[in-house]
Amino acid sequence: MEPEKVSRKVATVLQTKMGKHGNGFEAAQIGRENFTAKMDPFLNIDHFNHDRQFFGPHPHAGFCPITFVCDDSEGSISNRDTINEQIVTLIGPGDLFFNTAGSGMMHEENPSENGKNVHGLQIFINLSAKNKGTKPKHNHLKRAKIPLVEEESGARVWVVLGQHGETRSPLRPLTPVTMLDIKIPKGVEFTHDVPKGWNAFLLVLKGKLVVGPEKTSAPKLSAIGFAEEGDTVDFTSLEESHVVLFAGEPLNEPIVMDGPFCANTREQLKKMQNDYLQGKMGKLKKSF
Repeated sequence: MEPEKVSRKVATVLQTKMGKHGNGFEAAQIGRENFTAKMDPFLNIDHFNHDRQFFGPHPHAGFCPITFVCDDSEGSISNRDTINEQIVTLIGPGDLFFNTAGSGMMHEENPSENGKNVHGLQIFINLSAKNKGTKPKHNHLKRAKIPLVEEESGARVWVVLGQHGETRSPLRPLTPVTMLDIKIPKGVEFTHDVPKGWNAFLLVLKGKLVVGPEKTSAPKLSAIGFAEEGDTVDFTSLEESHVVLFAGEPLNEPIVMDGPFCANTREQLKKMQNDYLQGKMGKLKKSF
């Protein structure tokens, strides 16, 4: 007889707020600076609305910058990068674009049509020391290719990364993580098994929940971090809700980060900065 599973307690509640970051771009940031829950291997998440060209070409190195476009978006994201400069990729509603920046790359992402709002998440996932120098690559996972689990309760779960129950995402990132895009009707209980030792947290993009064994309130735009002890993450929807759940195996390595670069040491960080300045991460002309 298997022991009864234990629901993880809530460790942190952060009420985020959308803030303007320039013309046509607003975002709420969840990161190591303002979210006291353990996020490792996640570094940062921007929950954004974006309706015009704003970001020119810029570098990344030492981690995985990921763009997820929510399926309620009016528009799409246009991606250009130094992995394949000749191709412009349209990241449509519900799509995931997974960059493994590794040793360094340049990219530019903006709404494909000015005036059409794109609602989404920019997610930074760390790479281990042994993988920071890996060759850059990207994967485009379209919505139709993301496995969908339709539960008897009425909850619909897109397994964007990792696993839910027996259903797995087709992507296999170098850093083991789970990301679930969950649409849930009012009054439904939801549970997800979290591997022992993994960190877990969730974002409420729409609606309202009560979370964990304490029934902690989680309104719209809140981020909820969970304790390390326990087997499952559990919540109940108080109204129709849209939730994104994250979990990952912590790397437990030093983080030395400066803007678009994530290293383990200051020497490694300096090398990334020099590689960028010397053009070793490639060159990309501004498209607007």
